[in-house]
Amino acid sequence: MFHLFIRTLSPILILGVCGFFAWQIFSSRPEPVRLQQPRPRVAVEGLAVQPTRFEVFVRSQGTVQPRVASTLVAEVSGVVRSVSPSLRSGGFFSAGETLVKLDDTNYRLAVTSAEARVAQARAALEQELAQAEVVAEDWKRLGREAPALGLRKPQIAAAQAELAAAEAALERAKVDLARTRLSAPYDGRARELQVDVGQFMNIGTTAARIYATDVLEVRLPVAPDDVPFLELPEQFTMDSLVSSDIATMPKVTLETQLGPERQTWNAYLARVESAFDEASRQLYVIAEIPDPYRLREEGDLPLRVGQFATADIQGRVMEDVFVVPRRALRDNAEVLVVNAEGVIERRPVRVVWNSETVAVIDQGLKAGDIVSLTRIDVVTEGTLVELRMGSPTPRGGWGEATLPETESAATRVAL
Repeated sequence: MFHLFIRTLSPILILGVCGFFAWQIFSSRPEPVRLQQPRPRVAVEGLAVQPTRFEVFVRSQGTVQPRVASTLVAEVSGVVRSVSPSLRSGGFFSAGETLVKLDDTNYRLAVTSAEARVAQARAALEQELAQAEVVAEDWKRLGREAPALGLRKPQIAAAQAELAAAEAALERAKVDLARTRLSAPYDGRARELQVDVGQFMNIGTTAARIYATDVLEVRLPVAPDDVPFLELPEQFTMDSLVSSDIATMPKVTLETQLGPERQTWNAYLARVESAFDEASRQLYVIAEIPDPYRLREEGDLPLRVGQFATADIQGRVMEDVFVVPRRALRDNAEVLVVNAEGVIERRPVRVVWNSETVAVIDQGLKAGDIVSLTRIDVVTEGTLVELRMGSPTPRGGWGEATLPETESAATRVAL
């Protein structure tokens, strides 16, 4: 019995002793050293912003066209005897210069014939007046008043009418003779010659297409969203149209390119079309370029009709706004700001203007805020950053747009 008890209890004692030693070993193990895991930091490029003034320039494009274009039309018929070299395509001419001469033989003969009829009518009138004077003297000697028929008043009136008609015919003949010379109505340039020497021209035949060279213009489309940012020259009366001062009109800078040569032209916004274009839903404005051929300057390529040009239209000036690179915007409604603790904050903002290079913000930022220029797809509030201050001059879009470094700096950018 005792042996059976010992045999049953031995395994339990052995397990208990093993468990005791295991517990001793486990309880006497050294404590592990806990290491502080540093929070990850995101490397970002930042830009300190300051309020500034911003001048809007709207980018557009169009084709150079003449402001005044005409067709030179014959008012009399005849054979072309000569054509001025100035009327050949590309030629320049002055106001009053004779461009086309028609055969004037018949018209000179018509003037001579009309002069003869005037002389006859004048002689007939003088004869009637002389006869009336003789009759008046005869009745005077008789002591009586001469009757109207006796004084030949009807004959005199008829003779006066004949003289007036003859003089009108003479004036008409002289006008027709003058019209055998087609003269330039203004200083201009020939675009296309449609007749030549020896050709017969009827009344209404087009001799050439010409245009004035004092001013050229460009028709520029403006998107509806950009219209409120422009100072449009709306003129409602003819008096305001005549008295418009070019110096006060919005400035336009045109740029053209012929091969490697790029040239700029100073223009001004002269007028606005009366309605939006129904096809494109855009409003067209007209920029005028004075002295486009630079006739008073040397060494410059002239501006040509039909040439393509890009334009920067001067717009409104916004005060106390913040200008940041366009890449700093998120969904066009917020930016990331790095606070004093180096933590990113999402800041909702109101964008009043943006282009391909910059965005203009009037609400949501304050002076000295550091805006993150680095694009972060997923942003968590409280993320620590490793900040590197960026350049205040972003690049991209049309050329360079310099961001303000001081409150007095002004920013110009093209849309």
